[in-house]
Amino acid sequence: MRRILSLTLALTLLLEAAAPAQVVRSVAPAGGQTLVAAVPPAAAAPMLSALSGASLALSPAPALPSLYAPAALQAAPSPLRLPAAALQPAAPIAAPAQAAPAPAVQAAPAASPLRRMLDSAAAALSQNPAAQKLFPALGRLGSETAAPDADASSEAQNSQAAGFFNQKAFGGVQGEQGFADAVDAEAAKASSQEAFIPAYPGRRLRFNGKDFPSVVSRPYAEFEPLLVKAIDAAQKTVHIAMHEFRMHGVLRALRRARERGVEVHIVVDHTALYPVRQGYKEGVVFPGRRDVQLQLLLNEGFDVSVLNGLWLYGLQHNRLALIDGEFASFGSARWVGDADANDHDSAQFTNDEGRVDALARYWQYLRSLSQPLASARDHAWPKDAPAPPADDTLPVEFNGVRLPAWVFSPGGAAEDAIIQVIDASRKSLDLAMYTFRSTRIAEALLRAQERGVKIRVLFDKSQSGRDHMKAYADWLALHNVPVKLTAGPRVDSRSPGRMAHQFLVADKELLLTGSMNWTKNAFQMSFENLQFLQDEKDVAAYAALFSALYGSRSAERLLPPDVQPALPSDGELTDELRKERASLPKLPAYPVLPAVPQVDFNGVRLPAAAARPQAELSVLLVKAIDASQKTLRIALYEFNLKDALQALRRAKARGVDVEIILDYSHVFPHGRDGAAARRKPEIQALIDEGFNVTVLKGYGRMGIMHNKFMVADGKLAEFGSFNWSDTAEFNHFENLNFTAEPGRVALYQKYWDWMRAASQPFDEAEDFEWSTLDPGEPPADFDQPVELNGQSFPRAMFSPGGAIAATLIRAIDAARASIELAMFTFYSQDIAEALLRAKQRGVQVRIVLDASQSKNMKLDEWFAYNDFDVRLLSGPDPHGAWMFEKMHNKFMVVDGKLLETGSYNYTANADDNNYENVNFIADAALLAFFTAYFQMLHALGWKPPKPKEPPSSAGSEFFETARGRF
Repeated sequence: MRRILSLTLALTLLLEAAAPAQVVRSVAPAGGQTLVAAVPPAAAAPMLSALSGASLALSPAPALPSLYAPAALQAAPSPLRLPAAALQPAAPIAAPAQAAPAPAVQAAPAASPLRRMLDSAAAALSQNPAAQKLFPALGRLGSETAAPDADASSEAQNSQAAGFFNQKAFGGVQGEQGFADAVDAEAAKASSQEAFIPAYPGRRLRFNGKDFPSVVSRPYAEFEPLLVKAIDAAQKTVHIAMHEFRMHGVLRALRRARERGVEVHIVVDHTALYPVRQGYKEGVVFPGRRDVQLQLLLNEGFDVSVLNGLWLYGLQHNRLALIDGEFASFGSARWVGDADANDHDSAQFTNDEGRVDALARYWQYLRSLSQPLASARDHAWPKDAPAPPADDTLPVEFNGVRLPAWVFSPGGAAEDAIIQVIDASRKSLDLAMYTFRSTRIAEALLRAQERGVKIRVLFDKSQSGRDHMKAYADWLALHNVPVKLTAGPRVDSRSPGRMAHQFLVADKELLLTGSMNWTKNAFQMSFENLQFLQDEKDVAAYAALFSALYGSRSAERLLPPDVQPALPSDGELTDELRKERASLPKLPAYPVLPAVPQVDFNGVRLPAAAARPQAELSVLLVKAIDASQKTLRIALYEFNLKDALQALRRAKARGVDVEIILDYSHVFPHGRDGAAARRKPEIQALIDEGFNVTVLKGYGRMGIMHNKFMVADGKLAEFGSFNWSDTAEFNHFENLNFTAEPGRVALYQKYWDWMRAASQPFDEAEDFEWSTLDPGEPPADFDQPVELNGQSFPRAMFSPGGAIAATLIRAIDAARASIELAMFTFYSQDIAEALLRAKQRGVQVRIVLDASQSKNMKLDEWFAYNDFDVRLLSGPDPHGAWMFEKMHNKFMVVDGKLLETGSYNYTANADDNNYENVNFIADAALLAFFTAYFQMLHALGWKPPKPKEPPSSAGSEFFETARGRF
């Protein structure tokens, strides 16, 4: 009880003064009186001189004295200041082994002002009406109190006492936030403005006829649309240095820039291109997945080079964009689209010639140290770097100190410049920082506070509790530096985002901002930028932003710890960074597949089968197109291979008759919201350049024209799982086949003619009433010359309406020894049950499914529960974006005697609604090729966990006929 009373009395004396208060620390010797290190208010000069650093021993008084209100309290309260001497811990006062009851304190005219103040506070606590008017918070405490649990830990007792104090002293406000708002006068004023959006000042800039703000702070303004606007304004060049990249709008803007002839050059962080995941054991890492937009930059052939930081933790952490060498963007704002709504961070636009020139020279420096994609992954990155460009002119004057206009890392100069600013400050320092780990800067902040500079610190809540930063946040709080913690703007969300600002406002005259967290790693090991700005409007904008965040109710005051944390020395901080960077996980080793027959076509030789990643399938396609002399009949689901487009242009130019059937959904694409989307440039080029293009749509809502085959000169057919797309070439496991077998080629020609008759011209296809279309049954191979265990099969089959599923089940039912199946999408209940029958009669059934599709269909659970040998697999690049990395094959090998392959996924939609093709092949060399290919896929895959309970009704959950388009 004595601990509660002394804590609440001392704190309330400070809280009742309408000014910022310092935290009061109390020490309670075991078995003795509570000793309170009293922080004297600056109410009267005599109090400061007489009581600075003093300690008072308080004991409960059985009889409370008459009220004596200090004269200083009758006037307007003065701001509370903490003298430098009071920053040192008060010397403990030895307590007697057993404290005797203290006599009642008698009121006396000679009593000190502080003693009279304490007497009045005690009277307010005992519900004295006059005293309650002076100390309403103490009056609210009441007389009914509960002491902390004596058997609880010290930490638990402190928590119980603090909880009681907050509830009673602040009228029901719960938790530490009530305390924080009360002890910080500025926070109290702004605490009711949680939704406050600061109307921060700023300059307007002009670039190539467009307007831009000089300051952008998220979430109050969206950064991505402005960055898109800047790139769209580019006329000559775009130079970018990025750490991460998840902005669809910016990706589209970069595409547009490149299409209109603007040069685009990008330097990206190595860890963004080759991320890793930590394993369960220390030092064990696994490949992670890169961002989708970054993957597209690579797939689409943008000029991207890679830069790694120094030693283990170094990064290329800049977020820079330079447009036409005349305009630039920099700052802490991540190049992540959802950060516009989820982060507190900032970006700066500038057309200042000197600053843009400096950033351009720094970008060239970054580029000179980077590596091309081909060698970047396993490059032996150096542990040191040459000095970056420096601003030796020192054009910034701040309180008599000359400073640079910008500092680039690595090298450590930024830390020195920051300390110069802190040491030169006279009035105030407002620091908003995502990550902080610098002992020298922490000590500089304390020096500034000791000389009377008003300091406010705002840290990201999630970072401040982590091992690398917690000691610094606690150390500052313990030394009475006001530290608050906050997260992103989505305060009511389970994922509130982050406070990712990295700026300092000094004396409301100088702004420091950029990409740089204030850590030794950022200063010495990473590639970063720090900008020194003095424009009045820009500084005022950041000052307003800081006050809005610091005063927000979501900003929580960090309470000082019970024990002073130890900070590492400057040398120790450097030493802890000098750790070797572990090698990236080894890439899979893809075996050489068995040789296959070569197909002769107009003087060129093409393989009867090829597969990704061992072969470049697009190169083979181009080779076949370039060899064509008379006709090309093509049916494509997807098309964006630039090299194939160029080959088609060459064929058309030399007089080859090129006719193409395209899938409706790719000619008339729609976004997720149903609105029309932009078709691929390569498809648009076919339309614009007068190619003979028609459009075909599958049956019903989900039907598609899913074929991907070509018939050349009526004597060569190309087919398989391979879409004519970048992702198929770079991110998929795929297969492609060539055949000059007359009967098979003739079947594909008949099928193409049948589809062509049902397709519609481009300019009529969008308005055509597709529900009225009835093309009849597709062509069939009535010879059925392919044999398996007494069963006959056709060379090829086609859908819709071709009964492909029934034929596949017949092949499975004929199996005697083994079935090896690699399938992208699998929803067919009938085929799954046929596989189960085969397994039950002793056939070895092994299955490889695409990992991403299995998440949708969950059929892997059904196979795993029924003890199938099933594996999941994504694409060939272990770092590739999950959205693109696919095991896209669709083939089956039965008993090592029969191969089935084509475009057909094992779904009812493929059978009933899609235009698809399959082939049945008994060639021994092709069987050996696909068997070896399956062995590779199976070895690369991983087992799905076996469900403990049987999956629910297969018919309803796993085998819905309408699920999936493929």
